Amino acid sequence: MYVPTVFRALLLAVLMIALFSPGSHVSAQWSTDPNVNNPICTTPSRYRSELKMVSDEAGGAFLTWKGTTDPTPPQIVVQFFTDIYAQRIDSNGVLPWGVGEAVLANNHLRQELPIITSDHSGGAVITWSVTGCVGNTCLTGGIIVQHQVFGQRLGANGTQHWAALGGQYIAATDLDLQYNRAVTASDGAGGVIIAFSMNQFFSGGHIDASGVSRIPEVSISNQLPGQNTLAINSDGVGGAIVVWRSGNIYAQRFDTSGAVHWSTNGVPILSGGSAFGNVPPTIVSDGAGGAIIAWMDSRTSYSIYAQRVDSAGVVRWTTNGVPVTTAAGILSSDSPALVSDDAGGAIIAWRDSTSGMGVRAQRLSSAGVVLWDSGGVAIAPTPNLAPSNPLALVGDGAGGAIITWSDVRSGVSNTDIYAQRVDASGVVQWAVNGVAISTAAGNQTAPQIVTNGTGGAIIAWLDLRNAGPSPQPAEIYGQRVNANGQLGGTTDATDNDPGTPGAFKLNQTYPNPFNPTTTFTFTLPRTANALLTIYSVLGQEVATVVNETLPAGDYSRAFNAATLASGAYFYRLTSGKFSETKRMMVLK
Repeated sequence: MYVPTVFRALLLAVLMIALFSPGSHVSAQWSTDPNVNNPICTTPSRYRSELKMVSDEAGGAFLTWKGTTDPTPPQIVVQFFTDIYAQRIDSNGVLPWGVGEAVLANNHLRQELPIITSDHSGGAVITWSVTGCVGNTCLTGGIIVQHQVFGQRLGANGTQHWAALGGQYIAATDLDLQYNRAVTASDGAGGVIIAFSMNQFFSGGHIDASGVSRIPEVSISNQLPGQNTLAINSDGVGGAIVVWRSGNIYAQRFDTSGAVHWSTNGVPILSGGSAFGNVPPTIVSDGAGGAIIAWMDSRTSYSIYAQRVDSAGVVRWTTNGVPVTTAAGILSSDSPALVSDDAGGAIIAWRDSTSGMGVRAQRLSSAGVVLWDSGGVAIAPTPNLAPSNPLALVGDGAGGAIITWSDVRSGVSNTDIYAQRVDASGVVQWAVNGVAISTAAGNQTAPQIVTNGTGGAIIAWLDLRNAGPSPQPAEIYGQRVNANGQLGGTTDATDNDPGTPGAFKLNQTYPNPFNPTTTFTFTLPRTANALLTIYSVLGQEVATVVNETLPAGDYSRAFNAATLASGAYFYRLTSGKFSETKRMMVLK
């Protein structure tokens, strides 16, 4: 039956009021169908790439990417005139900024290589590189003379806190950005620590929450030839640890005052020149102010090695690192993906080329001991899946991890997104070869993943399901998967929702250790009073995070420990006869 436009608009308005007015119940927004998923950005005629994502620390995610609006002629536009965009999807699968995308920089230059970091205040900081030209414009053949780094801080509501539609200038960097891109880590106070390459020497800086540069450029290393491929991670106390490859691998720690803490030109992590490939080593926190670093190594037929360096710059494991697999004949095809196990160690995943192409993972303890099978756990054991490079993974909050990738099991011209969860003991939790996250028409590639705060994850990717003739504009889709491998769900669940929880549960805080903010997540299987309290090691109650009656669902609550001293604390969730206690660490 035909319904006039005016009546359709009125009906839609009534439905929106019913759904989102105070006291109304918000139904699930996340798709439960891997052929449908959630559209995050489908603006037509946009050539998107370089997708990056970070948790919004409230069960959702911020995303950023490079794109262009003008597809003619594509060979010129894609090479030179590209802009930076962003979007947020919340814990219920809703786009709080509205349909479309936020424009961060559209000043008709070549803007690329976006990097996104949480500001730990409900927002995110995005940095990107901008090409500068002399002579004519870049479009007409001007000479590229410099890459500069710009940045923008976004609030939870999409507000741009720094210079709008162009971003805040941060630094000048090397011309060759293929390997020498800038990297950032959170300073824990709304700003970022940045490291970048200039003339193959490494420098660092600090941009505060207002977008102001607080220290002069810090010399990280200035005597090593051929330095490239930076990676960075927060040290948990406002500074950062930077790692780079130069045949060998080195690391350096510096803080927001500009002080460099370790040896001049860095601590050697690997000597002997066996680091392989043109991608950076990967790095995560060891939970005690240091870091665990992993890389692809050529000393035993392209395998993965790892090393731990403590907060004082002392290497803690075997000289030149420990092998991630000790079984003979296990080969890697690229550099590893890495995540903390929240116990001082790390979980490492890689593409396995031992027999065909699959996915494997391994867990190392804080002492560098291999904890799972000597050959690694087969995450996707069927050969010749040809999983994508790189893999992506995130901690599940219980000592395990969720790993995602794209592969060609549906045909060489059709890549789809899959994911698998492995627990702290190395036991695969979901279907053999992973759960289908997206099996829509066309190619789904370059998956990114963040925790949803309740043991599951949000995964986003570049999607060509609606693409036309080449060159193909990519869209961005996303999907939530819970801890049981089920798609969909909502924070405000009902008994009919696929994501309705089955038991009380208290998760590990994330991040942990932290300074000054972290997020508590917990699950209620039915309407109940939830009391979440924090105690000192002496048993003294120091804060109440939650004390209210809530319906069944998965919940996350941010907490700021600015008034607490550094040290260990316990937090307890009590609901009726249920009580569970966990430990967390404040580092200042």
